[in-house]
Amino acid sequence: MTTIIAMPNTSKTIDATRRTLLTASVALAAAGAAATIGLARPAIAQTGKAKIIAKYGHDSGPTSGNQLMGEYFAGRVAQLTDGDVAIQIFPNSQLGSTVEMVQAVQQGTLEFAFPSGVLAGSVITPELGVFGLPYLIKSWEQATRVEFSQAADLLRERALKKGVRLLAFGPNALRNLLYTAKGGKMINRVEDVEGMKIRVIESPVDVAQWKACGALPTPIAFGEVYTAMQQHVVDAVDNAFNPGAGIHLDDVINAVALTNHRYEIDIFMTNEPWFASLPKTVQEAMQTAAREASIYQQGAVMMDDIKLPKLWAEKKNIRTTVPDRSGFITKMTSIYPQFAKKYGADLMELTQKI
Repeated sequence: MTTIIAMPNTSKTIDATRRTLLTASVALAAAGAAATIGLARPAIAQTGKAKIIAKYGHDSGPTSGNQLMGEYFAGRVAQLTDGDVAIQIFPNSQLGSTVEMVQAVQQGTLEFAFPSGVLAGSVITPELGVFGLPYLIKSWEQATRVEFSQAADLLRERALKKGVRLLAFGPNALRNLLYTAKGGKMINRVEDVEGMKIRVIESPVDVAQWKACGALPTPIAFGEVYTAMQQHVVDAVDNAFNPGAGIHLDDVINAVALTNHRYEIDIFMTNEPWFASLPKTVQEAMQTAAREASIYQQGAVMMDDIKLPKLWAEKKNIRTTVPDRSGFITKMTSIYPQFAKKYGADLMELTQKI
């Protein structure tokens, strides 16, 4: 557990309006750095005056976007409430798997979580999983527009009916294939993944998309991924650079294929009855902090997508290739019809138009 009561290293504040944050998000996507919009990483400050203590749990390591989200959120909330609210951060699945943490938020035993839409959808309302469809969102810039989209508004309404408030939608990973190239065989086209055992999250979409490619998808909890690769339970991991680095996947892989098949949209959420019980000023502080924190972690994750391939190549001799994506797109998007009823064709269309 990490208890963070942090103050951002800036005296500037960001007007938390729809227009300002949307503009900031797009600028961030173009520049690829949180500094573009004046957001600095929070500095940790301890205080014993907190009147409200809340928990935030996630499944990733201390350098992950999930952790950065929590640290900035804790710092900004502390600043906006003059230290009256303290956020305790529990990384590395200390509070359970991602699905278990989502269940805890819905039940009111955990205040905050930041799961992928796919995993959140398996607990709260299926439509949240729409963002998990491969190649539905095609760029970082498009991903940053999710927060203020019609699709997001619709999903917020549906989640509220299930007792969960969606505070922010944060692009938190660009998924690729991290793997062990056996005998030097690299992934250059979709046919090269046939028969590969690929770790996926526990999601029907993830299983279906890799089955469509002829691979053998194997659901494994994130906390068990390193061991699964180390012991050759699987040949590859469907993941992104930032979370992969957080659990030192670069120690157990030797190649990366930039399939770019999903811009992961994580959702920062809280229990609605608990949130509604808080003073109005605290609610407003948490909403503002969540949106700013989402922008902050987006910048960090995008920068990792730029720097980690080079770093891994130089220090670990990990080879990165750009395969012919046309085959992956054809195979993976072939699963859309089987999920149209689950997510709704209208919602899928709204998402594509973001």
